[in-house]
Parts: sequence; C-alpha cells; structure tokens
Amino acid sequence: MLLSSCYFGVDVSKDTLVVVAQNRRWQFANTKAGHRKFIAQIKKLSASGHVVCESTGSYHLRMCLALQEAGIAFTIANAARIRYFGLSEGILAKNDPIDAELIARFAQAKRPPADPPLCREQLALSESVTHRQQLVEMIKVLRTHRQQVLHAALVAEIDKSMVVLEKRLAALERQLRAQIDAHPLWKAKLARLTQTKGVGFVTALTLLAKMPELGTLNRGQCAALAGLAPYDNDSGKHTGKRTIRGGRQAVRTALYMAALSAATTNPILKTFYQRLLAQKKLFKVAITAVMRKLLLHLNTLLKTPTPSPQTAAS
Repeated sequence: MLLSSCYFGVDVSKDTLVVVAQNRRWQFANTKAGHRKFIAQIKKLSASGHVVCESTGSYHLRMCLALQEAGIAFTIANAARIRYFGLSEGILAKNDPIDAELIARFAQAKRPPADPPLCREQLALSESVTHRQQLVEMIKVLRTHRQQVLHAALVAEIDKSMVVLEKRLAALERQLRAQIDAHPLWKAKLARLTQTKGVGFVTALTLLAKMPELGTLNRGQCAALAGLAPYDNDSGKHTGKRTIRGGRQAVRTALYMAALSAATTNPILKTFYQRLLAQKKLFKVAITAVMRKLLLHLNTLLKTPTPSPQTAAS
C-alpha cells in the first residue's frame, strides 16, 4: 500500500545508512548506488516521503543532495534535540538501528519542517574555508615543532614542509577571493562586513561560509546560532551564572579574533569593552559580550538594503 506521507528516520555513518519507517528497517550503502536504492524504496512506500537525519560531519550531505535531486523532502536535525528526546523517552542504549528508530520516532512526534534546498556553491565555499583553517593549523604545528628541534637536518625538512604549506595557503586564499568576486551577492556582503572596524577578510569570509543565514535572523536566533546566547541558570531564589553553549564553533572562533581587534580599534566596541572591564567583568565575559554585540551589528548591517548603482547615482 502506498502511503500518502511517511517519515523516514536515517542513522548516517561513513559507510552505511540505517533506515526506519513504519516499524520496518532497511540498510543501504552510503554511496551513489545505495542512495538510488534508498530513493527507490521511499517512492515504493510513500507518495510523499520525508527523510530526517542528524548532522554527522559531512557524511549526510551526499545523501541529502541525492534526495534533493529526486524531489524528496529532508530535514537535517540537531543531534542534541534527538539525544534529549531519546532521554525523555527513557532510551539509554545506543547503536545504529536504535538511533534510526529514535530519529523516526522524533520525526513522528515533532513533525519537523523540511529544510531549504542545499546550495552546492555554498557547500564548496564552506569546505574551502575549512581546508584553509586546516592549513593554518598545520603550519602552526610545524612552527611550534621547529622551535623544539635541535637536529639541523630535521629543521631543514620542517622548513621545506612549511614553505609548501604556506604556498598552498596563499594559493587557496587567492582562489577564495576569486570565488567571492565571481559571486555578486557574496562580494557585496563581504564588502559590507569588512566596513566594520575589526572585521577583516578572514572573519567576513568565515561568516559568509559558515553562517550564510546572517542578515535574515532576529537577535535571539543570531546569538544562539553562533553559540553566543547567554542562557539562564536560575531556580527559585538561586541565581546562577549565565553561560553560552552550542552553536557553530568556526563562527565563534572567527568572532573571537575579530572582537580582540575591535575592542582596541572600533570606537563603539572599545567604549563598550572598557565599560564592562570597569564594572569588574572578567575578560572572558567582556570579550564574549563584544563578540555578541559585533555579530548582532553585522546581522543588522546585512539586513539593511544595499542601494542599487542606479539609485546611488540618482
């Protein structure tokens, strides 16, 4: 019998997809052939299938792109929401079939909306920015190691490796600038972001790649998505410390470096930062507040319409 609509819970790993729907379970390879078989099974069982999976690094993306091309709705759910849902249901055990069944139960209970379509250009930009950060980290590791090495021949080998990585980093940054220049919307957004003192090319690039929603969010969504929203910890007469948690680490790291610069070069944020220090706020608390204020400003900045060339000229 062909169902009018059906949720498919999928536990994604590097090699396999474990699928649960309507108390039935399947397993497919996480490959192009496996995706085709999965899509055929969805169409066989449901006229309007909706796939729900967790965000698992990048292992879920190929499946989601295949579903998108086949016109099948999907939701990439926050893994923490599913984990806490499982705890609320008393589910403590964990393996791939149990996780797939839990995702299916979560989908049936919460009925999450379908995600907007994935953009291959956006994914490519995000992956390039991640690779750039990996190159930066490798160069840092080698530079630190070089300072600790006494053997001259090994020092020379480390220097050669650093030269290769630095050349690759420079080439990748040129490639990233070319990608931005070739995309009018990205180019306009980057130009607007870097108008703010403290925000350089790398910070703006990271925000474009890792937080493409910037400019479409309200204040609460913006801070929470970056992991900069202070959460209450109160109960009765007890007032606990506000803490930040979750969010996108790459965005938070980029904003931290930008906030350090803005706290000394941006007149408004410098005054704000100094006022917090004068109130005996800890450095970590003060700089986090600067990060949050900077991000909210950038979000508002991108919300403001950019005048067209014709309007500006008139």
